[in-house]
Amino acid sequence: MAMSVDYREPYTATLNGDLRPWYAPLMGGMPLRPGEALPLQFVEAVAAPWRSEQELRGVKEKARQLKHYDMAAAAARQLQQKKHELGQNAIRTLRQNQAWQALHQEDAVLDTILAVDYTWAAQLDLLNREAQAAIAELQERHEDQLFKKRLEQVHAAWDRGVRPERRSKELLNLRRSEVVLVKQEDYDKAFKVHARAARLAYEEACNAHMYWLLRCHGQQGKMLAQQQRELEALRRRLEMRLREAELARERDMLQLERKIKVSSTKQAEVRKVERRTAEQMLSGRGIINTTTTRTGRSIKDAFPTMAIATSA
Repeated sequence: MAMSVDYREPYTATLNGDLRPWYAPLMGGMPLRPGEALPLQFVEAVAAPWRSEQELRGVKEKARQLKHYDMAAAAARQLQQKKHELGQNAIRTLRQNQAWQALHQEDAVLDTILAVDYTWAAQLDLLNREAQAAIAELQERHEDQLFKKRLEQVHAAWDRGVRPERRSKELLNLRRSEVVLVKQEDYDKAFKVHARAARLAYEEACNAHMYWLLRCHGQQGKMLAQQQRELEALRRRLEMRLREAELARERDMLQLERKIKVSSTKQAEVRKVERRTAEQMLSGRGIINTTTTRTGRSIKDAFPTMAIATSA
């Protein structure tokens, strides 16, 4: 009686409706002497690596029943190898997801730092522009004040004239002498006295004009000094304001750096706990714990990195 046997099919073969492991048929079986092992090629074909876990577990269980321990050992090795490969793949996937999350976290940190730095740069630029505008406005107002002061001085000189405050006694005496000589009709001496008085009057006028110029320049100098003090005070206030903004920026950046450091430390600890939990689960020692059994919690709470990667 013939039996159809195909090593590529599952671990059962059909013989008149009877299901048997195809390495132990009902008839035409494989003759073995007591204590003799199954052929190695046959064992390798049955407990092949390409078989599924369900098939290998069926082969191992049936081999144990038939006391074909060499076949059971081969199936057990294949199952152990698959379990090991599954664990390695799980660890590799976890590490890849953690690396992915770390990369995205670094991108998010960089974006946050750039956003904060850009915000403060814009704020500092605005303060600088406002300071320059305030200084320019004050300088323009000072120029207008100085121009109005000069106009006031010129108008006052035009209205009152520029003359000595007091005439010299010599010029007054010469004027009297000139009048007396004209009355006496001594015109030669009167001409000489008149010429001398005119020269002296011209010198006094020049001195008076110079005194007026010096007095105007002195008033303008006082105004310029006052304006310079106002400008320096404004610059100090603006520099203090800008410095306070720079100090606030430094405090914000330091605070952000501390938060990033704390977050990175926590994330590193989470990744470490995830790897340890994964190793425990693969070894069968940590599948049920306080995290996964807490009300409202699930297995994804034990692997937040995997949950984030799955949701992304």
